[in-house]
This record gives sequence, structure tokens and C-alpha cells, in this order.
Amino acid sequence: AGLTIGLSVMGMGLFRAALPEQEWAIIVSSFGYPMGFLAVILARQQLFTENTLTAVLPVMTEPTLEKAWQLLRLWSVVLFGNIVGTLLFAWAVLHLPIFNEAADAAFLEIGREVMHNDLAQMFAKGIVSGWMIATMVWLIPAAEGAKIWIIEMVTYL
Repeated sequence: AGLTIGLSVMGMGLFRAALPEQEWAIIVSSFGYPMGFLAVILARQQLFTENTLTAVLPVMTEPTLEKAWQLLRLWSVVLFGNIVGTLLFAWAVLHLPIFNEAADAAFLEIGREVMHNDLAQMFAKGIVSGWMIATMVWLIPAAEGAKIWIIEMVTYL
């Protein structure tokens, strides 16, 4: 999922590169962000934040060291895979001649904007984002025909 979630930055960056530098452009380019989440969730890949609620239930209902170990192992494998995939995506975007200069500049600009947050901001935003994604995962089974809209709305925010 780490590799696929890169589609979020790619979608946002490609929109940003194609739009004029106007105040409203951020609103439109942000519609590219849900692309990675749509691909990850519809392809049933394992995003780390999706494993925070469902995977904990067996440990909460019957707490044992074995179940806690299984949970930690699952989280470790999924988190490691997500990080490696994200790093591979970032490397490919930075070093392979895939996109034009405007898109490359947009990708770097998005990264710089995120890195302007201090540690406390990153942590707080991570908590809120994790809660939103976990809530989305619980909403999807009830969404029936609105699954794509649920993913789009939650991740656009």
C-alpha cells in the first residue's frame, strides 16, 4: 500500500502543475489527494491506519500475550511495507524521468509544505488523520453504493 498511496501525491501534484497559480487552485488540486486512498482501499491493500481498529478487537476481547504478539507482528509488517513502498515511490518520482519539470516542482513543493510542520503539528495531524481513516474503514461496509464518495470525502478533508 505504501507504493500505491504515492498516487495521492502524484494526483495532487499533477493537478497543481496543470492549474494556474490562483487562490482557488489548491481546492481543485486537493481532489488529487484521494486518488491513492481510492486505489489502496478498492484494491484491498493494507494501509497501516486501517489496521488500528479491526486488528485490536481480538486482543481486546481475549487479551493474551500470543494475540498481542500477533498484533504487533501484523502492525510491524504492514508499517514496514508501507514505509518501504513510500520510499520507493518517492525515489522513483525524484530520480526517474517520468514527469515534466512542472510536475516535479509541484511534488517537491507539496513535500516542503508538509515538512514545514513542527513535530507537535505532525503528531497531532497524524492522530486526527489516523482517526479519520479508521472511521472511514468502519463507514465503508455500510456505504454500499457510496463507497467511492466516502473515501473521497474523508480523504479530501
